[in-house]
Amino acid sequence: MRYEVYLSPRAKKQYERLDNHIRRKIKTELLELEDEPYGKGFSLLRLGAELRCIKISHAGV
Repeated sequence: MRYEVYLSPRAKKQYERLDNHIRRKIKTELLELEDEPYGKGFSLLRLGAELRCIKISHAGV
């Protein structure tokens, strides 16, 4: 089963401002999150739905 990844408006705006090579690496991480969300990040419980959160930094990319 493939899950959906949503970016907050702020995260989407920041993502669009990044250099292409960093954006590609982040996209790879997001695609992995779609395939296996429970192996990455941590859980946020809001409104009865389970949400996952990952923090990505460009340091060392």
